[in-house]
Amino acid sequence: MTNKYLLGVHKLNPLFILGLLLFFINNIPGLGGAFGQQLPPMLMIGLGLFLLIIFMPKAVSLNNTTFFFIFIYGFYVIINNLLQGYVSSNQLVINDFAEPIRVLGLLTFFSLGASCYSLVKKRDLELFLNIYLIISLLLLLGWIFGWIFSLGIFDFYITRGGRYSGLLASVNYVWVSSVLSVGIVVLYYNNTDVNFKYLLTLLLIIFVSLVSIILSGGRASILGFLLASIILVLFSGKKARRLSYSILSVIVVSLLLLMAHFQEGSFFPQFERTVSRMGELIIAIQYVDLTQVAAFEARVNMWQRAWGHINERFLFGHGSSKAGIRVIDNTYLMSLYRYGLIGLLLELMIYFSFLILAIKKAFKNNMYLLPIAFVLAYFISGITSSPFYELKTPYILTFLMGWFTAVEPKFEQNFKKTFETFKKS
Repeated sequence: MTNKYLLGVHKLNPLFILGLLLFFINNIPGLGGAFGQQLPPMLMIGLGLFLLIIFMPKAVSLNNTTFFFIFIYGFYVIINNLLQGYVSSNQLVINDFAEPIRVLGLLTFFSLGASCYSLVKKRDLELFLNIYLIISLLLLLGWIFGWIFSLGIFDFYITRGGRYSGLLASVNYVWVSSVLSVGIVVLYYNNTDVNFKYLLTLLLIIFVSLVSIILSGGRASILGFLLASIILVLFSGKKARRLSYSILSVIVVSLLLLMAHFQEGSFFPQFERTVSRMGELIIAIQYVDLTQVAAFEARVNMWQRAWGHINERFLFGHGSSKAGIRVIDNTYLMSLYRYGLIGLLLELMIYFSFLILAIKKAFKNNMYLLPIAFVLAYFISGITSSPFYELKTPYILTFLMGWFTAVEPKFEQNFKKTFETFKKS
């Protein structure tokens, strides 16, 4: 297979689609319960499909390896899920149609990514970063004052329970917005000249992203974010590395001061909890003993119970939400449970077909470091959560895949001109 994807004319702004995915609400409080959280992604997919119909490419080819595997995976999931639902109960229920909608979202946002024009304008990127900064600051303030005064005005985004979830529906996925924002900032700074005023804005974005990921308290998310940041800093260029050394020094000193202070108690117990959780992880790594992590034993028990169900239908799985298990805090076991070994292998082929292409391209164009860092953080997050079944993460992932793998004659040249245009402006 080749990596050519025939699309006609690129018309969409990629930052508009990324903003749609990242800033779209996660919850409709008035509806309450699960329906209030399930409706927003359906609306988001519907809006994405509407945009795709308007900007429908003239021609689409399955010669794109990643798109081919997403298509085959989607076809398998739909057939498997509908058959499993019919076999299990002799009638189809609403849960049997949830996965086909998710598959439609994967294909829609991959195609939207591929339909976007490749040249990113400086003013568009600055607008995107400013919107991210404003919304993130509002959510942080809303979380703080909501905790103190029990305000519910930010419940369109924030899940309750003490830990911060930011733009995502769960505390386990705050890394998504943090990796994207820091990645864009690092690449932007490394490839263009910025004045002191805007440099402060970039540093503030990094600060907000770091605070968000720390307040989430997700250990796997923090590790994934650190790995992604290291990749972005080490391989994006000398300029970004020089900036990162000063930032890293500030971060390390700040974290040490936080840990020293919150050991003695704090006005914000959320900080204490985060420090305690990270302390458990550091001890576990130091002694190579994961039993030092309090939540690890509970997850192992959950995985063992799930493995018994997985073995019952190891090859094809149980379909969506069958056999009495709805959540498994491991995306790979979740895929095995739902769609068996065949489904998991198809899913892995999506990731690795894209990574192979992106790694090859990254040697010539450091823009490809962003999706590489994102996918690696995704892999780590998948050990203790299920990002492929989250309400936003899989669509952001396939959008990035679509945008970075869409190849037409002038696409590569436009991609390289992106930051050359920044430097001139």
